[in-house]
Amino acid sequence: MVIREVNAADIAGIAKVQVDTWRSAYSGIVAQKYLNGMSYKQTEDLMAGLFAEGDKFCYLAEDASGKVIGFVAGGKERTDNPTYKGELYAVYVLDQYQRSGTGRLLFLTAARRLRIMGFNSMLVWVLAASPYRRFYAKLGGKELTVSTVDIGEEKHEVVSYGWDDISSFVRDA
Repeated sequence: MVIREVNAADIAGIAKVQVDTWRSAYSGIVAQKYLNGMSYKQTEDLMAGLFAEGDKFCYLAEDASGKVIGFVAGGKERTDNPTYKGELYAVYVLDQYQRSGTGRLLFLTAARRLRIMGFNSMLVWVLAASPYRRFYAKLGGKELTVSTVDIGEEKHEVVSYGWDDISSFVRDA
């Protein structure tokens, strides 16, 4: 497996990972109509925004054949949180590659990049109903706040997890 920074030619691959992962991870949580309506092209257009702003980053994981199997995105925290200055925007790994350490390596890569950007702390938002919340808890994230987001025509509860000091992750990377 290789982890490397995403370039414009990788957008289709990471969009496919995001759509496929949403469809599997959030089935039964997010309305099936919304999941079925997700498109690779629309997601590619949204992903292109990661390259338009200098305070964001995206790394991908690819298998030995060069297939994109996961990605992580992050950057400056988006809500002006007074404590947590860096944010992990997304970590997605295709089903068949989960529990292989790929998500953890992507997480560590993001923490290292946030430190390079000058951030010592970070947070992440995750759907409250997601079974993947335990991933962040296992990595030492402390549950902070609850909010709601609109996904399609539904409101969903989201929970933030925070790390006050990400320097230990940088040593582990």
